[in-house]
Amino acid sequence: MKKYFIFMALLMLPFFVHAASLIEEISVDGIGNISLSKKTHNLKLTTSLDYATIEVKAVEGATVEGDGKVEVKEGKNTLEVKATKDGETDTHTINLTIAKSKGGSAAAEEGGETKGNPNTGAFISVAAIGSLVGIGIVFYIVSKKRKIKSI
Repeated sequence: MKKYFIFMALLMLPFFVHAASLIEEISVDGIGNISLSKKTHNLKLTTSLDYATIEVKAVEGATVEGDGKVEVKEGKNTLEVKATKDGETDTHTINLTIAKSKGGSAAAEEGGETKGNPNTGAFISVAAIGSLVGIGIVFYIVSKKRKIKSI
């Protein structure tokens, strides 16, 4: 029984590590949602605009800085997005390289690789996956114990 609890604790570890982040989602207009698995993001955007719109979703009660319409110039722009709550700070740096276009639609790249359509953000969170796996293991253990008792 002790082994099962240790196994379940190890399965839930990614949830607890991920839960420490104050920023839940960062979206850059023309690119879409960006991965929060790293703290520095190198993005490229071709646009005719002089600004970039950054949307940040943070945990409830957190103060967010660096989001909204941010003025950008052609070339490299270093932007910082920061969320603060109860003395804890979560910071992400966005190195946004702007190439000016004459008009038309924006083309986006991340890490030098051209992206097709922007990320929709449709994903299953680490917490949901970890919870489902944990519940499955509990049901498995309970069913095994019942079979042993009935024998």
